[in-house]
Amino acid sequence: MKREFVKLGEICSIQSGGTPNRSCQEYWANGDVPWVKIGDLSEKFVTKTEECITHSGLTHSSAKLFPPGTILYSIFATLGAVSILKIEATTNQAIAGIQITSEKVDRGYLFYYLSSLRNKVERSGRGVAQSNLTLTFLKEIQVPCPSLSEQRHIADMLDKVDTLISNYQRQLNLIKELQESYFDEQFGEGCSYSRELLEQNVEEMFIGPFGSALKNEAFVYA
Repeated sequence: MKREFVKLGEICSIQSGGTPNRSCQEYWANGDVPWVKIGDLSEKFVTKTEECITHSGLTHSSAKLFPPGTILYSIFATLGAVSILKIEATTNQAIAGIQITSEKVDRGYLFYYLSSLRNKVERSGRGVAQSNLTLTFLKEIQVPCPSLSEQRHIADMLDKVDTLISNYQRQLNLIKELQESYFDEQFGEGCSYSRELLEQNVEEMFIGPFGSALKNEAFVYA
């Protein structure tokens, strides 16, 4: 079956953010409006921001207030980073807010599809004075649109994969902590497994031979 493709601009409203004048304290001091920068796009969901602006800063700049559920997409310097807003927030001009306007596409599916394009998008942004993407470029992105049920199935499966990866990463981090704790216990605080440590305690080290390169005298028979 031939899969339907639609342009991102046909199924979404796409706008870039803005930055209030940094020299005007009225726009920044004691601000309570979350203001998203590229550094805040480190997870799937944005639940907090490093900086906030004031309502005056929002009113007197090109910053736009996006609702929860807006997909955020980096278009300047760091290209193709994607997150979903969990809060109402503004963004700087390096981030585009993508709001779904069509019933043809599932938000989770679109998030993963846009994430899958990151390497391609980074290549497209190279070769200019400053790596950046235009809103026109975003609007022209072709999005495959299978049935909503298939889209939701794809997004659900990828959510499960992400959960598995996160769980394994946590386990690996715990194992690393246990390893470092054991090294500290055995060799002193701050020590870690390294070639230098082995060289200090082993008279001779060599690599190989392996497999068919092994000679009969290399074997020890019990």
